Amino acid sequence: MDIFYTYIYYDPSRKNEPIYVGKGKGERAWTHLTRKHMHPFIQRLQLMKRNNIEPIIGFYSELDEELAHLVEQELISKFGRKNLGLGTLLNLTDGGDGVSGIKHVRTAEHCRKLSEAQKNKPKSERTRKNISKACKGRIPHNVGIPLSAELKENLRVKNLGKIVPADVRKKIGDTQRGKKHPTSVCYVCGRSIGIRAIKFYHNDNCKLLPV
Repeated sequence: MDIFYTYIYYDPSRKNEPIYVGKGKGERAWTHLTRKHMHPFIQRLQLMKRNNIEPIIGFYSELDEELAHLVEQELISKFGRKNLGLGTLLNLTDGGDGVSGIKHVRTAEHCRKLSEAQKNKPKSERTRKNISKACKGRIPHNVGIPLSAELKENLRVKNLGKIVPADVRKKIGDTQRGKKHPTSVCYVCGRSIGIRAIKFYHNDNCKLLPV
């Protein structure tokens, strides 16, 4: 049988004020210290870290999961949640929620709603930099897989008649201006051409190639 525990975080800079109660096993109690998501408790820990304040963690150990949940609920009820104006805890639930090992699966409808909520939502400079950093060096999943004739036609129809806004064209021009792109020499006409264009308009496809 798995052994669980209930833990409680204290802030020593505020007279050991209780700030969070949780339940877990193994290293669970310490995982909060390395997290960075938007949660009042995580933000509080990050603030404490910036001020070189190390939290105190208390434990109620050697419990089964059900008892650990009950202790968690009791402690949250005793110290009170801050978001409800009942105490100092930064918990957002009354405890006892969730079961170990359960994986939360997002339905198609849930994913659609998340996508709709993010559309046209401006991203901060910090978010854009994080996305860029995370994508650097990643290989696209479809590298080396040729596009089917059907997909090529769908892309052609989808982009047919599309007008690129003037400001977008200017940004593209500004980013490309002055850049030196790799070139290659057409073995038919002898012209030095960019490697993208030479594939489609020169060598075997050159207009000067004898019929």
